[in-house]
Amino acid sequence: MSVSLACFAGVFVFGVFAGAVINEVVARLPPYMYRQWEGMAREILGLSADQQPQSSFNNPHSTTRRTLVAIVCGLLTVGVIHQFELSMESLAFIVLTWALLALSLIDADHKLLPDAIVLPLVWGGLIVNNFGFYTTSSAALWGAIGGYMSLWSVYWLFHLVTGKVAIGHGDFKLVSAIGAWGGWQILPVTVFLAALLGVLAYTLKWLLSVRSTTASTMVPFGPYLSAAGWIVMLYSMNRTLFPFA
Repeated sequence: MSVSLACFAGVFVFGVFAGAVINEVVARLPPYMYRQWEGMAREILGLSADQQPQSSFNNPHSTTRRTLVAIVCGLLTVGVIHQFELSMESLAFIVLTWALLALSLIDADHKLLPDAIVLPLVWGGLIVNNFGFYTTSSAALWGAIGGYMSLWSVYWLFHLVTGKVAIGHGDFKLVSAIGAWGGWQILPVTVFLAALLGVLAYTLKWLLSVRSTTASTMVPFGPYLSAAGWIVMLYSMNRTLFPFA
């Protein structure tokens, strides 16, 4: 079923509204999580509940950024409809797209991938592929397991060799979610592309940065994993472009 130009316009507007909601989630969820953690820490340490929290989130995002997020969300939503047309597969993939966009923004801002978003994505991928939306249920299951175990293994190997932490636990879960949606077959290309994007972005930032970038600077990996997973999964639907899915 072909999609008309008017339908694309309506989908774009719908995506823009979704982007506005994503802006609110990105602005409100991390402060809520930190307040919860501070409350638990005060309770464990026996501090007064009346004591003011130390962290402050008096940093609303600019109107320009919010507008760009809304427009990008609209364009991504249109891109999904263009790939899948109007179908249950497209609706599910739109939800995945919005979730990955929110995770990318939160990780870029706070170096945090909330379980409240990531874990439902893992289950969502396993559920939709139980109906064969994007891959087989078996490939989705092993994608979820393999996605988590692959980065978990790299994490511990690097930690044992260097004594340092290079990857966050949220990244394990995010790759698990991508594997649950796209199957284990897309994981090698996804991780490779994410690493390539991360290196390119870090190099560009280092070249353009006036201040020196130290080796200890923590770089959020979630945005690159999200972008790579989205791109690879979208193209894996086309067998001629991605014959290994």
